[in-house]
Amino acid sequence: MTKVLIVDDASEARLIGKYLLRPYNVEVFEASNGKEAWTVIIREKPDVILLDLKMPLMDGFEVLQELHSEAYQIPVIVITSDTSNDVHKLCQALGVLGIFSKPVNLKGFHSTFSNVCQLS
Repeated sequence: MTKVLIVDDASEARLIGKYLLRPYNVEVFEASNGKEAWTVIIREKPDVILLDLKMPLMDGFEVLQELHSEAYQIPVIVITSDTSNDVHKLCQALGVLGIFSKPVNLKGFHSTFSNVCQLS
């Protein structure tokens, strides 16, 4: 079973993330910030991460940089309210496989998530 970590400081966003994943046979883990995410990453070794960028304590960019520097090969899909060109470029440079603005385009998300699951 595919393990998915949803990282977002908003509980409603994590709930929506779980809703998006309902059609899939996945085990879902949650974290409300980057520090919690690292605990889950080390303990559960998720196959895919759904990541917000703006969070307290440790933001999504810090999580991405840490994944990159530690050579983790976990596919990441970013779901964020900030979809500027600079954000897209930085996410791509850090290996993000998909970036979606809030609210999420369902068709696009499901297509990307299915492709990412085939890679992991």
